[in-house]
Amino acid sequence: MGSEHAGTLLAKCRRYLAHWRSGAEQHEHGIYPRVLWAVPDARRAGELTRILGRLPGEAGRMFTVCLLDEGVARLAQEARS
Repeated sequence: MGSEHAGTLLAKCRRYLAHWRSGAEQHEHGIYPRVLWAVPDARRAGELTRILGRLPGEAGRMFTVCLLDEGVARLAQEARS
């Protein structure tokens, strides 16, 4: 809900990437789920987008940011693609 410090979010994203790189999830399930960050406002979306920009390019395929009220529509869109 917009309360975690930027350093905490960056560390969490790096843990997701490390897990993805390990291949454990892909080996067990054949796929790795994408991560949807649903945030309360545009300020937080911008902050999270800047944090994600500090990650390697491959992270762009893993993470998506949207506003809370767009979350359900975004999930439905992903399910159709």
